[in-house]
Amino acid sequence: MDIVNIVIMLLIGVFGGFISGLVGVGGAIIIYPAILLLPPLFGAPAYSAYIASGLTSSQVFFSTLSGSLKARKKTEFSPQLVLYMGGGMIIGSMLGAFLANLFDATFVNTVYIIIALLALTLMFIKVKPSSEKSSFNKYLLVIIGLFIGIISGIVGAGGAFIIIPILLVQSGESEETWTTFFEYLKERGLQGTELVISDAHKGLVSAIRKSFTNVSWQRCQVHFLRNIFTTIPKKNSKSFREAVKGIFKFTDINLAREAKNRLIHDYIDQPKYSKACASLDDGFEDAFQYTVQGNSHNRLKSTNLIERLNQEVRRREKIIRIFPNQTSANRLIGAVLMDLHDEWIYSSRKYINFDK
Repeated sequence: MDIVNIVIMLLIGVFGGFISGLVGVGGAIIIYPAILLLPPLFGAPAYSAYIASGLTSSQVFFSTLSGSLKARKKTEFSPQLVLYMGGGMIIGSMLGAFLANLFDATFVNTVYIIIALLALTLMFIKVKPSSEKSSFNKYLLVIIGLFIGIISGIVGAGGAFIIIPILLVQSGESEETWTTFFEYLKERGLQGTELVISDAHKGLVSAIRKSFTNVSWQRCQVHFLRNIFTTIPKKNSKSFREAVKGIFKFTDINLAREAKNRLIHDYIDQPKYSKACASLDDGFEDAFQYTVQGNSHNRLKSTNLIERLNQEVRRREKIIRIFPNQTSANRLIGAVLMDLHDEWIYSSRKYINFDK
């Protein structure tokens, strides 16, 4: 290998490694086409698709190893995700490597281009961010891992450039995970449930309907307002925003419904508000289910209660920072929750008084 080729390969490796560290991909999305295209431009020998695939795989291995060692220290690191998707990818990559021998270079390049375009498309899909830790459907993870593994085996990529956008679109609270959690709560003694308050995540709502039959579901009004306001422009929409907020100040559903109907009548014909009006109309009834518990329970209209509770637990937990084991963490959090429970029961200024 002459000096020109060495310099070219070195620069490709450095740039690919930089991109790998920057966005968390193995670098294959840069290195594979670079190995195919750049050497001939500078008078160096051209590499075949199979050699480019092999060279890319070696870089992917080391970048994946270093990234994994760093990621495992993060609280967001999910062993379950690694186990199910990783298992599927191992099987898929071996199958893909076998299939690669059956196809010519044109097919390998075509597969690479299609997958790269798919990854680019997925990255532009807007996904609602969640403050909660994401959970996954294990069967879907295995299938996704198998598919990505096959593609990786064919083109020699680590798969991260397609894994990341797929996970951004797929990740979220699954119905299966929430159902398991709710059944666990019932096994622990949860009973007599009359109202469940949450945002409108489809998996979560489905799990609530499944686990708590004949129980009212209250759509969190705070989340609902955010959902409505994301559909309208921020500029020159103050009057509409104030009118919508005014609806949710009512604790009488009939008065709120009248205000909602007036607002829709006034704004539905304006294109920039039509989607917001439709969203308001569709979710209105679910957002006022708390009124069946009585107008005095205005604080049941959102998830602020549980979010405030989580903040208090988090505030106390941050003082310790590092727990020696899970038991010690449970002990502290349990003590915090018991204190708050006593405060709710015996305080003269109760957050919610169900005796009224």
